[in-house]
Amino acid sequence: MATTSSTSSAALPAVSSLGSGSNLPLQDILDKLQANEEVALTNIQTQQSEIQSKITAYGTIQSAISTLQTAAKALTSADTYNAAKAVVTGDGFTATAQSSAITGTYSIQVDALATAETLKTGAFSSRTDANGTGGSLTVTLADGTTASVDLSSDTSLNGVASAINGNSKLGIKASIINDGSGNSYLMITSSATGTKAAVTGLNVTGNATLATALNYGSGVTSSNVSRVGDPATDAQITINGSIVVTSASNTVDSAIDGITLTLNEVTDTAGSLRITTDTTAQATAIQSFVTAYNTVASLISTATAYDTTSESGSVLTGDSTVRTIQQSLAAALRVTNSGGDIASLADLGITTDADAKNGTLKLDVNVMTEALVNHPDDVKTLLFGTSGLGATFTTSTTSILQTGGLIDNRTDGLQSTYDSLQDTYDSRKDRIDADIATMRAQFVALDAFVAQMNSTSSYLTQQFEALTKSTS
Repeated sequence: MATTSSTSSAALPAVSSLGSGSNLPLQDILDKLQANEEVALTNIQTQQSEIQSKITAYGTIQSAISTLQTAAKALTSADTYNAAKAVVTGDGFTATAQSSAITGTYSIQVDALATAETLKTGAFSSRTDANGTGGSLTVTLADGTTASVDLSSDTSLNGVASAINGNSKLGIKASIINDGSGNSYLMITSSATGTKAAVTGLNVTGNATLATALNYGSGVTSSNVSRVGDPATDAQITINGSIVVTSASNTVDSAIDGITLTLNEVTDTAGSLRITTDTTAQATAIQSFVTAYNTVASLISTATAYDTTSESGSVLTGDSTVRTIQQSLAAALRVTNSGGDIASLADLGITTDADAKNGTLKLDVNVMTEALVNHPDDVKTLLFGTSGLGATFTTSTTSILQTGGLIDNRTDGLQSTYDSLQDTYDSRKDRIDADIATMRAQFVALDAFVAQMNSTSSYLTQQFEALTKSTS
């Protein structure tokens, strides 16, 4: 009896792993119960993945439409239509045209080029030996300006050249020429071309040696400085055979409004300058627009495609917002220019690409070029006008892209749904975890109880077998 009493009062045996005490598949049962509960979580994650794919697709479309908007705004830019091109026939000059240039033709003859004046000093026996001490050099130009530089730090020929080149206000540049026999010469050249930039005076004070070597101009009775070659000259051109224009520079930008001439050589005959409208900017703007539109159209077509064979849609198949975007952009294409020779986009070479079957456009470059060259005003009205292509697409894309616009509202709604699903997921996950924890505790108790029952049963069986043997 003492033995029996000890067995009945023993604590439940510890279980090392679920089911090990009872030999029942309790862990497998618990795993299946948990998996069954978590099917709802998987469904939520699937919905979230689909929503995230839609948000990503809208982000891609939004970026493409932003590029389209930029292309549309280029169609409304005055610079696109006011660009001018300079065409030069003949030698002597080149030309560039700004947007302010007026179309027309000019004859231009280059009569003279602007040149700079060069002076040469007498011979110096050394480049590095000092020439006296101290002193400063004052330079006077033909336009009356003067500037000075201190020479005291280095009075050698090298030092004088370095001091001159280190002071841009002097209006001159210096270089040293060696004649090969030990003599060196300081060459002084006007920094700018033209008669007003010519050097009219060099005056050294505070250093008699350098004064003798460098002084030049009015008041100098005997100078060691002399001019090399011709004096400085202004450029001169004759426009349309009768208008003479002079310039201190070989770059002439004030003779004809919006035109910059670069003079290269004197000519015996006049060259031709023709200013025309530059259609390059317009052609580029049109091509960029078509490319940007086709990118959007292709993205939307792919995102909304439906495969009849597999009976499966794409990420935005059936989405009403993307259909609205598609319809808005298609409507913006329907611009006209009543009464003009270029009355529609088709007249400009822009048509729907029927072969592509995805709403994209195709551009006939030859038709576009002919329209730009022969009907520039009609093209400008069709594209640049208040109801032109640029304006309609700027309006359409703004309503799509702006805060509170089509894409913003749609993606906000999708994000809200995603967040709501996340809240549901978190709530259900917490409940499932709590339920599984409760069931695990119950299974652990069951496992221990069954293990105890098995142990008691085994003990009783042994006792009965022992009793049977003792009575037989």
